[in-house]
Amino acid sequence: GLSHDEFQKLGSTVDAVLHNGASVNLVYPYEMLKPTNVLGTKEALRLACVARPKPFHFVSTFSVYHATALL
Repeated sequence: GLSHDEFQKLGSTVDAVLHNGASVNLVYPYEMLKPTNVLGTKEALRLACVARPKPFHFVSTFSVYHATALL
């Protein structure tokens, strides 16, 4: 929802991108989840590449769940 100028300004000022937004539903088909999960991740990666490359940290629901379940 950012304008091009806002996106560029944000990408030029942040030092890292932390991406933990996703739509999680184990019964939804891929087509329903793609806009949020795949295209959203693509946009977050694009933000991390504005002006200069920045660290990109991705938090996965499944990895967090499984890491807790194994303790």
